[in-house]
Amino acid sequence: MPIFLCYDPSKRTTSWTQEKHRSMIGEFTKRRIKHFSVSAPEELSEHLKLYKDEFSALVMFPSSETERQYLFRRYADFDVHRIIFAHHDIGLAESNFSSVMSDFRGDMQTAILHLRARGARRIALLGVNNGGYHDKLRAETFKHYSGDEAPIIFYTNGRMAPCLRELLACKERIDAIICINDFIAFVLMLVLNALDREWSKKLAVLSFSDTILSGLCAPSLTSLSLNYIDGGREVVTIYNA
Repeated sequence: MPIFLCYDPSKRTTSWTQEKHRSMIGEFTKRRIKHFSVSAPEELSEHLKLYKDEFSALVMFPSSETERQYLFRRYADFDVHRIIFAHHDIGLAESNFSSVMSDFRGDMQTAILHLRARGARRIALLGVNNGGYHDKLRAETFKHYSGDEAPIIFYTNGRMAPCLRELLACKERIDAIICINDFIAFVLMLVLNALDREWSKKLAVLSFSDTILSGLCAPSLTSLSLNYIDGGREVVTIYNA
């Protein structure tokens, strides 16, 4: 009963994808589940020749609904159970698959509640790339849970410097910042350190993490870790079911 991890159209090297990979491989190893990585239909076809009489599952990691539809068309001819491991809501038009999703709504709510508990009254979201599917989802979730009539969001539009200048121009109105990811947070902290070494006494910075570097910036940076270990376990639960 093999399980296949589909890294198509290319194997992503982001820390988030690597965390997903490690979470599943750890679970597969503990349970002695046969697993293989594939990057094209031809590779999957060759593997299935050896396991043609066994139930198989194919785990996909689409970064958008458009990519999910592309992968479903690309692997439509294979008799495998499809499992989607993604950050985002999956279109419900098709029902012949299972899904494991990151709880980005819960994560954003947790981030805002944490900052409110620390006394933050005016929270901003920093580093949103309008061309990024996950960034846009987090921005919409931030608007919903912020509790502000006019939520403060700073967009990068592919360039970080103008985004930071815009933030610094009105930073007196902000007492907490949620960074869209750790990499944005690192840049922000470098700038703040250069301008005011005492900035952490006036401003709370929180980031969505899953990079080991975030731990090096504690306690100045608070990071919200996305739990991919549970995601790996859920993939195995679906597979066994």
